Amino acid sequence: MIQASVPVHLGPPRTSHASRALLGSLLVVLVVLSISPTAAVTVRITCHDGSPNARVASKGHHRTLPAVCDLDGAVDGICTFYSEGTVLKCAINGGPGCQDVSDDSSAPPCPFSSLPIALPLGHAGHAAKRIRVIKNGVYPSDRFIMRCLPPRQPESTTTSTTLPGVRSLSGVWTLADNDLVEGCPPGAQTPILAPSIIMQQMGTSLAACVMGYLNFTAETSEAGFTSDPAGDLSDLGIGTAEWMGTVSGMVLASGDIAVTERWKLRFATCENVRTGIMTRDEPSCVSQQDCIRLLGPCSRCLGGRCQSQPPFCHPSQ
Repeated sequence: MIQASVPVHLGPPRTSHASRALLGSLLVVLVVLSISPTAAVTVRITCHDGSPNARVASKGHHRTLPAVCDLDGAVDGICTFYSEGTVLKCAINGGPGCQDVSDDSSAPPCPFSSLPIALPLGHAGHAAKRIRVIKNGVYPSDRFIMRCLPPRQPESTTTSTTLPGVRSLSGVWTLADNDLVEGCPPGAQTPILAPSIIMQQMGTSLAACVMGYLNFTAETSEAGFTSDPAGDLSDLGIGTAEWMGTVSGMVLASGDIAVTERWKLRFATCENVRTGIMTRDEPSCVSQQDCIRLLGPCSRCLGGRCQSQPPFCHPSQ
């Protein structure tokens, strides 16, 4: 077993996950009301498998936009499309209300707030098309016509992003908490990082996403990690309590990671300790469709296992 202990910091405090989702929903409603569509809008998105850009056209306008498709950046027979309709309409058409429209997703490796859409190429690698209809209440429905075209370049090969002798921790992990030893008062609710953690490793640098929206950064050594999420963690759903802590990982012979979380109240001397096991979320598969069905549009069948790899359908721009 190998253990590494390195510092990591938590990004600036964010609104709670529930509050973020509510505010985001309200923002979309207000924006849609302010745009007040009186006619159906058709947006055409054309993407080559593996391309970093897509051609987006609507109402006689057309632009080549990044971070729309192919989001996984891999030549793998599947085009993965960005799916937030209001953002796409405003990016190509503009208009009243669009000045307040932007994607509010957390930074990578956290996923986009709106689930991407995976569209496989057709039989023998031919182009494929899918039409997505979005209803606008009393207004006419919008249509998003997505076309996936064959790649312009040969199939991509995997390039290692880790240093020799350093095991890659990139991927989607599931953290199962086994035990909690409480040294703090019972009323103090300990932060919970489980169940899903996305980790992206570049060399010895590690970026991680917890609960789908909360970013961590770290430096790794050997095959382990230690985070240091200091500060106000109220966005983890723990009320007004403020915690400081470390989350240490020790890689086991099985490839799983034994995790120890040590949480201290900021203005107290008590400590709560939680232990658990983190395993890669990689069910068996026969086809790409198996993984898309089991784990979502960003998972691919590689070596008989469903794997989610950087950039996790959320490329940095």
